[in-house]
Amino acid sequence: MAAPPMPMILPKGIVTNTDYIYKEVASYPVVPPEKIIQYWKVYTTTFRKLIDPTANRLENFWWHVMGSDRRLLPGPTLARLFEDISKGPAFVPLRSSANRYEGPSSPVCI
Repeated sequence: MAAPPMPMILPKGIVTNTDYIYKEVASYPVVPPEKIIQYWKVYTTTFRKLIDPTANRLENFWWHVMGSDRRLLPGPTLARLFEDISKGPAFVPLRSSANRYEGPSSPVCI
């Protein structure tokens, strides 16, 4: 008996961060540890539920911030890094699972 096909997950670009989140991170002189943990949990859940490669990168970003001296960086610096990972192009196009419509890849200009 063949396994039933996996249902399609949300298309790329449906779930995005609002500009508010970057402003919130930038508003802290140093982001409090409980906020770093909260951000990490959000992207851990998002990646597990949506199999989104950008959420995976953001989960890793907040994990490394939490476990290193990066947690002492000024809020505006962390916000800029966070936004670059979230919105910016990746050097290598990020692909996700086969049951998600990705749309065409746009080339990265250097």
